[in-house]
Amino acid sequence: MFLLGERMKQILCCMAILVSMPASVLADVCETHESRRYEPGKSSHQLCLYEPNTIGLTWDDDDHERFMDFKLSVRYQMFPEYSTKWLNHVSDQLGDDSAIYFAFSGRFGQYIDTRDSSPVVAKRFNPKIFIRFWGNKDQDEVNHYNSNYLDVSLFNHESNGQSIDNKTGYDLAYFQSSAKGYNGYDAYDHLSRSWDIFSIEYRDKREELIEAALKNQFFKIDTSGYYGLKYFIPGKTEEFNPVGGTNIQGLQGWETDPEGKPRKEVDGVSLAYKGTIYNSGTAHKFSLLPLKYYLGYTTGTHNPGVYNTWRIELGFNIPYVDLPITVYRQTGYNNDLAQYYKKTGSVGIYVDIGSF
Repeated sequence: MFLLGERMKQILCCMAILVSMPASVLADVCETHESRRYEPGKSSHQLCLYEPNTIGLTWDDDDHERFMDFKLSVRYQMFPEYSTKWLNHVSDQLGDDSAIYFAFSGRFGQYIDTRDSSPVVAKRFNPKIFIRFWGNKDQDEVNHYNSNYLDVSLFNHESNGQSIDNKTGYDLAYFQSSAKGYNGYDAYDHLSRSWDIFSIEYRDKREELIEAALKNQFFKIDTSGYYGLKYFIPGKTEEFNPVGGTNIQGLQGWETDPEGKPRKEVDGVSLAYKGTIYNSGTAHKFSLLPLKYYLGYTTGTHNPGVYNTWRIELGFNIPYVDLPITVYRQTGYNNDLAQYYKKTGSVGIYVDIGSF
C-alpha cells in the first residue's frame, strides 16, 4: 500500500477542506449592489471574494525549491447605509451606484520537505480600502447586478511582512542560510519591502451565449477586461536600497544587485483579459467545462514597455470530482516582492477556490 508522507497529507487535507467550502462562505452575490434597495434591519454585510483564493504548488526560477503557494483574499462592505446616504448628499444617486469596501489579500509559501522545518514564508500582505463605482446599473432588474465598475483606492498598502532592512541583518541571515547548506539564496526571502499606493482599476465584463452544433449544447462565455494604474507614493517606500542611497529610516544603502531598480520601473500599468466558458445545456459527464483562461500584462509607470511581465493561465474542471485546476506560466517581474526587480520565470498549478 502506498503511504503518503505527513507533509503531503497536510497539503491534501488543506486542499480538501478549502475545495469543499460552500459558496455561501465567500459569497459571489457581493457583486449585487444591495445598498440600492437598503432596508433597515436587513444586513448586507458579507465576507466576499476579492482576488481569486488559491492553493497549489509553484516553481520560481530565482528559487531553488518548489513550495506550497496559497493565497487568501476577501472583501467586506463598510457601512452600507451611511456611505450610501453620505454619497447621495455629495451627488444625486452617487451613493446608490457605489460602495466602500475593505479588502485584504495575503500570499504565503510553505517549503515542505525542501527547507529545514518546512517554514512558512510570508510573501505579500495587502490591506486596502477602496470605493467602487458601478456602471450599467439596469442590467438586471431583479438583482441589480452590475458587471462594470471602477475601483479607486482610499488606502492601499502592500508589503511582504519581512524585517531585514540593513546589511547587518542580511549578513546574519546569509550566514545562517549557508550554515544549513542553502548557499544563502533564501536569505533574500526576508528582505523587507513595502509601499503605499494610490490605485485605480476598471473592469469591463461581457457575456455571450453560443449554440453549438450538438443538440442541447449551449455555451455561455463570460469575458472581462481589467485596466489598472498604480502610483507608488514617494517617501513611503521600502524597496531596493542601493549603495549611496538611504531608506525611509535614514539608513545607508547597502544593496549591490546590478538588476536593482525602483518598483515603478517594473509595475504600475496593467492590462488583463480573462474569461470562463460554461456549458448551459446538457453537459457530458466527461466535460472539462467550465474552462477558464487568463492573459495579463504589466509594465512600469516609469519607462513603460522596458520591463514587462506576462502571465498566462488555463483552468479546467476535472470530471467526476468537480475539481477546478489551473496551470500557469509567468515571466517578468514581481514574482516575489522581496526581489520584485529581478526578471524571473514562474510555473505552477493551483486549485481555484470559490471563484472558478
